[in-house]
Amino acid sequence: MARALHIWTVLCKEIGLLMAIETKRQCGTHVEWLGAGISATLAMAWVTKHKIATALAKIQLALDGSSTMQAYHSLLGLLEHLVYLNGMKRQIMYYLWHPFQQKVSVEPNRILVLTARMRAQLEKWKVLLLTRPGVSALRAVQQATVPAGCTTLTAYSDAFRNREEGKSGMGGWFHGTYWTLPLTSPYTAIPIAALEFIAALTSIVSFASLLPEPSSRPSLILHVRVDALSTPYILTDDCASSPMMVALHSFMLTHPVFALWSPSLVVSHVPGVGNEFSDAASRSEISRLHSMAAHLRVSPSLIAPHPVYHELLDIALDAR
Repeated sequence: MARALHIWTVLCKEIGLLMAIETKRQCGTHVEWLGAGISATLAMAWVTKHKIATALAKIQLALDGSSTMQAYHSLLGLLEHLVYLNGMKRQIMYYLWHPFQQKVSVEPNRILVLTARMRAQLEKWKVLLLTRPGVSALRAVQQATVPAGCTTLTAYSDAFRNREEGKSGMGGWFHGTYWTLPLTSPYTAIPIAALEFIAALTSIVSFASLLPEPSSRPSLILHVRVDALSTPYILTDDCASSPMMVALHSFMLTHPVFALWSPSLVVSHVPGVGNEFSDAASRSEISRLHSMAAHLRVSPSLIAPHPVYHELLDIALDAR
């Protein structure tokens, strides 16, 4: 749009046309819907000032420890309508619904007690509302998964859980390099969806550590493939739902290696039949892994998984 305005200005100047005075200039009409201003001409949506003022006042009330549960619930309803400001990334709502996810009834007039994580999230909302209360429609345009001219390297991960002691584990595969990790009690009690998520995160950090740091304009893409459906959804849309997955995802968002590689990361689902190497690694079936690698004329190399798996497993246990 800026280029079009520049061309129009140059054209008017060269042929001697006078532009209308400033007070007559406009960018077309816009509508307000659910607290948002929407302009089709500008391809933008923004939060109206009275909604910003309302949200900031309610957030400050909660931060000051003066909000009732009823008023806080009203605030969350408002913020849910404004998630689009964060590029539709719902991690900005993590932990905020915590008081309503307990196994006890909520008293509407009870004073809200914030946890440290809830307070941190509300502070993020304050910054978002004060600094960029608008979003371009380009955020809704489907972007190319892998930019043209990039080299793509593919990593795999898998987790296997068996009730028999010593038969559970996680593993990953990356162009001839693999890691394997047997699991014992109490970690075998972690749900398999969470173990698959932990295995994927461990593969990302372990294999990314073998590669050169990505540049600001990615020329190397790390494509992670997993056979669990929830993992690609969480990592692609930043949208975990269960408390355990939220805790794991929140931790990884602050991990330096994950944060560094996040712009160069692609995550997708792969059927189990296409994930045989990681499946063998997770089951500690190393002879099967070597046999399959021999057909590809690859000599497998074992590495130790990144120590991040310790923290992830403990976080999952604490969140049960």
